Amino acid sequence: MNPEAETEPDEVGAGTAATPEPIRLRVDRHSHPDPAVRARVWQAATSVSMETTLASGDLDGFEGSVGVHPVGAFLAVDLSLAPATLVRGPSSRALWKHDHIIADCIVSGRMHGHVGGRPVDLRAGDCLLVDLKGGMHLRVDHMRLVGLIMPRAVFQAAAGEAVAVDGVVFAAGGPAGRVLGSLLTSLAAQAEGIPDRAALALARAVVGVTAAFVAPERTLPGGAASDRGPVALPPLAQLRRFIDREAARPEFGVDSLCTQFGLSRSMLYRVFAPDGGVAAVIRRRRAALAVRLLTQPDASQLSMAGVARASGFGTERSLRNALHEFYGASPRTIMREGIEAETRDEAAAVAISRLFDDL
Repeated sequence: MNPEAETEPDEVGAGTAATPEPIRLRVDRHSHPDPAVRARVWQAATSVSMETTLASGDLDGFEGSVGVHPVGAFLAVDLSLAPATLVRGPSSRALWKHDHIIADCIVSGRMHGHVGGRPVDLRAGDCLLVDLKGGMHLRVDHMRLVGLIMPRAVFQAAAGEAVAVDGVVFAAGGPAGRVLGSLLTSLAAQAEGIPDRAALALARAVVGVTAAFVAPERTLPGGAASDRGPVALPPLAQLRRFIDREAARPEFGVDSLCTQFGLSRSMLYRVFAPDGGVAAVIRRRRAALAVRLLTQPDASQLSMAGVARASGFGTERSLRNALHEFYGASPRTIMREGIEAETRDEAAAVAISRLFDDL
């Protein structure tokens, strides 16, 4: 997408004859009696955004369905899944060429684990924001969700700035969860039965409401300005660049940032609150450095202690804990994923991938 184009990003393709048709896929005992084939077809069809892994007791009862409905520059998704584990690890993320955010609402069942390094435990009515460039490790128990996939550029335009959303949860009982959940379920139920412009308006409403709830407030409730006066903060990009440059040093930490930029710990926490705090940002950056080392061609020659030191972790145990937290995998698993190259050529996977390409 060209952010400088005169047409707004969320208008692209809206209501034109070239709009792709919805795609639906269901795998169950009737459509695919062989459970191994059932799993393979599902994994191929959904590999555009995640990996589905099945434990030994999952295969026989596994079934799922996914519907993808194009709405202008967005994709409305309705997904159901029997017990399984959903993973977005370093290998799948390395292949991911799109830049999108998803707003999901859990309709039924349960989903729990980690998204973007944040622990989540979701049940009916809860809403979840997911960055498709982020990591994920979720256990699903007979779950159905509806969601909207939106280009990051469209979401950021609505938010007015870049906002970290991966793993943000809006509880079912809260105002954000109620409003966003209502919009998402309405879109899923009505997308095919209302005019394209109405469906697009619903999709835009999802984007606007999501952005409004996650974008930082600039005034106090009621429009009153803060009586503490403006606080001069360095640009967020400058802070992030400093973290990127220094994270590999084990002695680097929050105090280093405070000293370098003359900020208090509380000020730094406020700046990085959408990311879970500045300490989490540093750990996540170190974990990414470790993944880069573990997935290079000669990774098998490295010791885990050496990888820990080179990526800024004081101990091998800290390295393992961080990789499990942010990627849901051990160093050895990440090393294997980095050298395995799976090809997926199922027709449903190709079709769903093309929908993303058309956004």
